[in-house]
Amino acid sequence: ILYGETVFAALEIKNTHTLRDKDLVSLKKFYDDYPECRPICLYRGTQRFQKGPILCIPVEEFLQTLRPNTPFPSI
Repeated sequence: ILYGETVFAALEIKNTHTLRDKDLVSLKKFYDDYPECRPICLYRGTQRFQKGPILCIPVEEFLQTLRPNTPFPSI
């Protein structure tokens, strides 16, 4: 969970190249309790996609957006 003045995001990381619905269950449950958060699933695949409220991003792509001393990436 990343929480601060400008960010409230729930990140989950999966060691898989293909996401299944059951891989996103806990992130979806967290989002149901905290709908103001930005749920993000990082995984080892190559495609970025939206699964309901959850943004699924290849972990490599996500890491390339991080910069020292800058706010959480707007993704």
